[in-house]
Amino acid sequence: MIVKTLSHILVNAAAFYAAQYFIDGITIEQGTTLQQTLLIFGLLGTLLWLGNSILRPILKILTFPVIIITFGLFNVILSMLIIWGVDILVPQLQIAGFLDLLWATLIISLVSSLFFFI
Repeated sequence: MIVKTLSHILVNAAAFYAAQYFIDGITIEQGTTLQQTLLIFGLLGTLLWLGNSILRPILKILTFPVIIITFGLFNVILSMLIIWGVDILVPQLQIAGFLDLLWATLIISLVSSLFFFI
């Protein structure tokens, strides 16, 4: 269970790095040392893991009718809300706008899905 949790945190951190790399509107202020940079990405991965494992099930239950009506597309909005929450909690992460948040959500979901599919 600990290995699975750590793997989720590492994949989330790598997904944030990929989103930063591909999207100009996302900036993650890296530390002056490698340890500070790894700590920032570790914090991002941990907060995203917490949001996905604690908040997402609650939000899915509360918004179940909307998810059914939109044929599951509202799940993207839920993911965006969780990533937006991480953006609010971590001052080193800055997402410029709505479209950047949407693309970041899609990239983070894609990276996470690809890793756990393999």
